Amino acid sequence: MRLDKRWGAIVMSVVLLLTWVPAAQAKELVPTIQTIQTGDPDPADGTELKDPAEATQEPEAETDPPVVKPEEPEDPVVETEQPPAQTEESPMLAEAVLPELRNLASGLHYDWSEEPEVTHPDDGNKLTDGIYGELNMSDPAWVGQLHKKTREVVFDLGEKKSVANIKAHFLQDYPTNSILVPLTVSMYVSDDKENWGLLSNNATQLLWGDGPPRDETFEWKGSRDGIKSGNLNAQMAYARYVKVTFSMHPTNWCFIDEIEIWGTDGKVEGAESVPAEQPGFLQPGAATADIHNLGLLYNGQYANDKGTWTKERIIPNISYVDQSGKPTDWLFDGILYLGITSPSGHDYGGSANLEDWKWYLDKTFAETGDMQQLNEAAKEVGAGLGQPNHKEKVVLMIPDPGESINDFGDVDGDGVSESFNDSAVGKEKALANREKAVQWWLSEVEKRWGKENYSNLELVGMYWLEEQISTSETGPDLLRSVSAKVHDMKLKFFWIPHFLAYKSYMWKDVGFDAVAFQPNYFFEEMGYDRLEDAANIAKQYGMSNELEFDDRMLTDGVFRERYIDYLNSGVQTGLMQNGFKAYYQGNNAVYDSAVSTDAATRIMYDWLYQFVNGTYQINNAAPPEAVVHMNGQILQTGATVPDTKPLQFAWEVKNDDGSGLTKVTATFDGKAYTAGTIIDLAGKPGKHELIITVAAGKSQKTSYVIEASTSAEGMKTLVNRFEEKKQFKNAEAARSLNNYLEMMKRFEGVDQAQVVTYLKGFNAKLDLMNKDQMISDEAYNTLKEEVYYLAGNLAQNKAVEASSVEGSNPNYAPSKAVDGFPATRWASDYKDNTLYQIDLGEVKEMDSVRIDWEYARAKTYRLLVSDDKQNWTSVVKDHDGVITARDGKETVHFDPIKARYMKFQGIERATDYGYSFYEFGIYNLSGGGDVKNIEGMKAVIDAASKKVTIDGLVMNGELAKVNLEVLDPQGKIQRAAQTTSSEAGSFHFEFTLTGDVEGTYVANLSTDDMSMPVKVTFIYKIVPAGGDGNGGNTGNTGNSGGGDGSSGASNIPAAPVSEGFQLQKDGSVKAVFSSKLDTDGKTADTTVSEQDMRKALALAKPDPDGKLKVTLELMKNGDAAKYAVDLPAAFLSGYPNLILEVITPKASVQLSGEMLAQFTGIGKQLRLVISQRERQSLNQAAQALTGIRPIIGLEILADGKSIPWKNEKTPMTVTIPYLPAGQEDMARIGVLSMNEQGIVSKMQRTAYSESGNYIRFQTDHTGVYAVFYEQPASKFTDLDRYVWANEAVEKLAALGIVKGTSAGTFSPAEQVSRGDFIIMLVRALDLKAAGADAFTDVEPQDYYYEAVAAAKQLGIVTGTDGGRLEPSAKITRQDMMVMAARAVQAWKTAEIEGDLAELDGYEDANQVSAYAKGSIAGMIKQGLIQGDHGMIHPTNNTTRAETAVFLYRLLNFLSE
Repeated sequence: MRLDKRWGAIVMSVVLLLTWVPAAQAKELVPTIQTIQTGDPDPADGTELKDPAEATQEPEAETDPPVVKPEEPEDPVVETEQPPAQTEESPMLAEAVLPELRNLASGLHYDWSEEPEVTHPDDGNKLTDGIYGELNMSDPAWVGQLHKKTREVVFDLGEKKSVANIKAHFLQDYPTNSILVPLTVSMYVSDDKENWGLLSNNATQLLWGDGPPRDETFEWKGSRDGIKSGNLNAQMAYARYVKVTFSMHPTNWCFIDEIEIWGTDGKVEGAESVPAEQPGFLQPGAATADIHNLGLLYNGQYANDKGTWTKERIIPNISYVDQSGKPTDWLFDGILYLGITSPSGHDYGGSANLEDWKWYLDKTFAETGDMQQLNEAAKEVGAGLGQPNHKEKVVLMIPDPGESINDFGDVDGDGVSESFNDSAVGKEKALANREKAVQWWLSEVEKRWGKENYSNLELVGMYWLEEQISTSETGPDLLRSVSAKVHDMKLKFFWIPHFLAYKSYMWKDVGFDAVAFQPNYFFEEMGYDRLEDAANIAKQYGMSNELEFDDRMLTDGVFRERYIDYLNSGVQTGLMQNGFKAYYQGNNAVYDSAVSTDAATRIMYDWLYQFVNGTYQINNAAPPEAVVHMNGQILQTGATVPDTKPLQFAWEVKNDDGSGLTKVTATFDGKAYTAGTIIDLAGKPGKHELIITVAAGKSQKTSYVIEASTSAEGMKTLVNRFEEKKQFKNAEAARSLNNYLEMMKRFEGVDQAQVVTYLKGFNAKLDLMNKDQMISDEAYNTLKEEVYYLAGNLAQNKAVEASSVEGSNPNYAPSKAVDGFPATRWASDYKDNTLYQIDLGEVKEMDSVRIDWEYARAKTYRLLVSDDKQNWTSVVKDHDGVITARDGKETVHFDPIKARYMKFQGIERATDYGYSFYEFGIYNLSGGGDVKNIEGMKAVIDAASKKVTIDGLVMNGELAKVNLEVLDPQGKIQRAAQTTSSEAGSFHFEFTLTGDVEGTYVANLSTDDMSMPVKVTFIYKIVPAGGDGNGGNTGNTGNSGGGDGSSGASNIPAAPVSEGFQLQKDGSVKAVFSSKLDTDGKTADTTVSEQDMRKALALAKPDPDGKLKVTLELMKNGDAAKYAVDLPAAFLSGYPNLILEVITPKASVQLSGEMLAQFTGIGKQLRLVISQRERQSLNQAAQALTGIRPIIGLEILADGKSIPWKNEKTPMTVTIPYLPAGQEDMARIGVLSMNEQGIVSKMQRTAYSESGNYIRFQTDHTGVYAVFYEQPASKFTDLDRYVWANEAVEKLAALGIVKGTSAGTFSPAEQVSRGDFIIMLVRALDLKAAGADAFTDVEPQDYYYEAVAAAKQLGIVTGTDGGRLEPSAKITRQDMMVMAARAVQAWKTAEIEGDLAELDGYEDANQVSAYAKGSIAGMIKQGLIQGDHGMIHPTNNTTRAETAVFLYRLLNFLSE
């Protein structure tokens, strides 16, 4: 395990294996089918294959590709897996005359271990139809598999036959379509379909890399390759079953289209039964030097001296220590010392030279060095445990003598530095020099070990540092040579290859004794089945597994869970009980967990000890709930706080017993957060994310989004704070900024256009101060962030696309750079020519772009805009549009331009990585010069007294002389005066009009440095005798003129009128009411009397459930924003069987009689108010989601007093009219609910009706509700080919009903277990029930326990024989439908049953079990299932995508 690996490169990058044909030349070649035999690729054409392990190192600078001959060798010289030796009696490999062969697989059916993806299905024995696909992924002949475990295809030949040859044909089309051939294809035969004998393992010779579409055929040919299993001297296998397996890349596709099995019927001469080899882990024993548990200690050059091992650090690794630090038992019985980097920065994985090698040996074998410290530790532990003669077994690394090294150093003292480079000294000499270097190393180790004579250590083996077998011709030869040298020293040869290691199956053939295969599961987000796959591969090849963890598990609940996953998997696969084990721990995880005083950390050390001793028990305990507080108040996601207010978080775990089984960790904006730490958000407005991870056996991450908001008042607080800190050069600067903010404040919530004007003026003033060095960098940067936030990023949450994403990792998706979160980012692949493009949705004006670079920034790039996505213009005119990037937050200013599309074009990278930015912001901040020197003018006149007051602000912050000249309606000067502005910039004039001229007066205001005055007007009218003194008015700013001073009276309609109740077809009754407007003209009232309700109830007919429905519709009344209906509370409380529907122009509400019965005794009159609310009633994040969509308020008043109402048992059904805008996806339309504290949450079980243009939902409380449209921050990346399921998956995921298998994947083709379906069903219907015992095979710590217990209590599941549920078994379609029908009955107290005749139209109706027929018939009747070409498939399993669609239909049905 390499400590310094970039794990994204290991797991995600497809540059693991570089193709024979460089990408630069591949397009010139004509693709041909390449047939692959067992063993190595042919070096005969002179092509040097680059080592695939280099992709796991830091990327190197690109060089010109080598010249390659396009011809394929006709008969490659292969490196085989050492086929059995020939004898005179049985010349196995001699070409014999074979009988006539035929393709035994032609037209044959076969079984997949996992069904192909539905977008590239295998719907008709495509692998055996004889049709080879073209070099085009769209050819339907290809079958596509994606992600996850190794795939298996099994053929039943019907009877035992003689098999001579097997071929499997694959496509590669990378990077265009992300399709790669398998790394390894293996072929097996069996007599019983359970026990398999190996014919051959075959590694790709095409290798992975960029290029045009190509194909590769993997082949076992018995006459050439022999039979691997049992060392048979045979040319043909005699068997009934054939199995072909192929490995899968973690992120890319695998396309296969044909498997051929050539042979003949019966048993012919040369055909032999192949003995089965039972897969199993390499067990501790002679091969492992009797080491059971090998701990890795990295002792190269590391930061903070972590590469230096002291006795104190070593003791908790080789022994189990109690909480006082005292050893009580042994732990790792073997220690592997290895280093990665030397002080010179050279890597021991292939670039270190002789001086680096010497440094490592000197450090390791120094008098007080790492080996002596290990000896002292073993001595002390042995003495303490009463075993003073105990010897710790030691394995030491052998550095990789890298094939590219040209000047290694003089090993043999001949004065010539050894070269390992083929091109410099030739292949033979390079190999000999590498062998010479390794021999020098081994000799030095042997000499130094013997000299030190360690009392309590035993050197038992050497470890090969390179983690895969080199693709070079001499790679295997070097390993065989090294193996022989190690064995000559009477030592064992150890190896730990990574998950994608090339030809790891050859480990025995090249001389390794003990191998632990890396799952590489800990380092990247991936499915749990990776551990199972790694275990299966290890067993198949006879290896064992490495366990991987590091210090992140101590502070991050996600990594803690992954650590537990390794332990759990080790029990499930038998690794703990039976396998040799290696342990990668980063640098210090074992020691840090051992000495921790935190019980939740220390317990991980205890679990490790239990695992080492074989006593660890699987831990799948569900995490408890954590209650999180922000500044002492319970935190809910969506909270909005001013960015001037510091934040502090704390949490407590419910029912925590202090045992350490539960661990809570947190991150704030992606960085570790410790409870109680104060966070200052000044200058950091916008979205922030607190992630709380509660980990037990499993972990639960909860995201809390906090919006740090700002406003003019908040910015004034910051300006004043900076003024107090003397961060302005003079007082005028702060005063001027505050004056702009004062003007912003006056218009906030009133006139957004004016707010923007003053914000831009503030920004211009701020930039001018910065240019003139009138403000500190801290103050400037903080206030600038406030400006950007209030101006708004035009790109935020807009549609984006990029030419690549690093490793196809959804965490680096393009949308991450426009999601508003400061810690998320987009990252590209490691290519210079990269595009990132934003669609603003419409043409927008812009004048600046801000890029917040991660370390992986550009060196040069362009910014281009377009209106049509075809014709592009650079926003920067100089230097041919090329921009030289700067670290950190970089802002590019340009002349204002209008465009819809913005494109970032990477030209050259500044690092070895790709391009990555946290934020890509597009802004429009021009126009700051529109603000005058005098603003905020206001003129007021009291007509009775003729008193006039005029106020305003001098914007530059100076103590200025302000001149006033007032002209009457006839143009004559009425008043001239002068005053001085205050320190705050304000000024005030006060005078009395002379004369009685009526009309508009103009006041001109100016300062000495203004060329033109600004104007404010007011109107004067003479007050008539007995008047109220309101003959004047408040003037208007600028030149906008004044009002006319008139007033009017509202026309108030008469009392509400009903058109009378009318009986409807369904037995309900309905009446339409008019209403009267209150004096404010905004509230429309109507009253329904007890007499009205008696008439309605007498007319209504009960429905089959005995319910009486009355509908009251209120007609539209002017511009009323509120509609209120007064109801007779006492009367209605006596009708629990009533359904009362109130329809208004704003929304409709359906109330149940049970709800109305709750209001008994609270008053005579019940008022229901349905109102239209303003956007300002929501926080900024909710406003962004809501836009201009409807926001309604529901309120209940009793005798005029508002009463809060909440009752889960009697919910209201609410319907809000809404016509989608543009191309809105119905699945993304939902409803937000806001509580009294302003916390916004998403409503569950909302349903949009496209035919009715409304959205409907149920709620158990009054409050504010808003229609919103959500653009998901992260879309599942594997749904592109599941268009039919997209809407259902995304809607249910947004509601938390279904979840992805990782952050960016849904795994739609994966089959659903019984336990998982019950969880989804219980979540979907929000079912709750008192606790009860579950089933005998469901434990309290299982993540599905609570859902299963509730489902059992409600009668949804009854289990199988013996009180078992079989939660891990895949659910059948008929069981899914039965459970759903029972759940609906529990939720709605109504059955979904149908006439059994509904089943008659389906061919397989007779396969439906008796217990399921009624439920399935009901589902068909309601349209919840539609069948598949006349088939129900009741006993088939269901996929995750199919389950989501079914649940989505069910929710829509229940919402109607």
